[in-house]
Order: sequence, then C-alpha cells, then structure tokens
Amino acid sequence: MMHTTTVQRRFEVSANRVWAAFDDFGGIHNFHPMVEASPLTGGESRGLGCERECHMYGGGVVKERITHYEPGRRMTVNIIDAGPFPLRQAAADIEVVPKGPHASLVTFTMAFEPKFGALGWLMAKLIMVRQFHGLVGQILDGLATHLDTGQRIGRKGIPVPVQVS
Repeated sequence: MMHTTTVQRRFEVSANRVWAAFDDFGGIHNFHPMVEASPLTGGESRGLGCERECHMYGGGVVKERITHYEPGRRMTVNIIDAGPFPLRQAAADIEVVPKGPHASLVTFTMAFEPKFGALGWLMAKLIMVRQFHGLVGQILDGLATHLDTGQRIGRKGIPVPVQVS
C-alpha cells in the first residue's frame, strides 16, 4: 500500500525559472539538502526516460528516472533503486503552475511503499510520512534559496560559499 504526502509552495519567481531548476535533472544537488552530487547516467539530459544517481551526503546512492513528463508543467520521478533507504518503491510528482508573470505554485507529492511488510507499513504511518513531508519542505526551501541567491544548497540546507580562485 502506497503512502503519500503533498507539499504546496508559492514562489515569487516565474514558473519558467522554477521549472528550469527541476528540468535540469542532473542539477538537483544545487538545491536538495541531502544530495551532494547528481550525475546523469543515461543518454538524455532532460525529459522522459532521463536518469540520474543522487549521491547522498554521508554515503549512499539513489537512482531515479523520469517516467512522466509534460514540459514546463509536470514530471514524475520514480526511484528505481532506493539505495540505503527502506523503500520498496517511491515516486515524486512535481507540478509547476504559473500564478502571474513573477509567481508560481509548486505541488510536490511523494508516494512510497516501504519494505518490511506490516512493520514497514506501521513505520510509514507513524514516522516516514512525517519525515518525507519535512524533506519535501526542505527541498522546496532549498529551491527557493537557490533561485533567490544563485547559491548551491549544501548539507542540511546551508548555502555553500562560492569558491574564488
């Protein structure tokens, strides 16, 4: 049985700018507070079928693929290998809707099925739904900061100082 959580966030940024950040599939490490690097692994750089590996701070790799794609509007990203996380399956559905020339609304829904049968279902109900809800909020916070400042968001949502050579 799938569990879901949805977070909506208004951005005072055009839908095109918000979409561009999500559409840069290999660039999620620029705003995701748990992802240190996110190289693309397939031939596509964006769109349906595009794949990436999310290398997590502290270790672990999660592999993802875009399975639904409406350019400029919506994408679904399936986790095809959850790495160290106790997930049987999971998907993120991200929708970006314009709310004027300089505003947009993002709806980010995470759906997942944990491993470990009935025990996993109970863990999901008591703990994991709340954790995923918080994580999605942190991802959207990181995106807002990244779009506002241009800085990469590092571990725990802290902007990474720009290196000057």
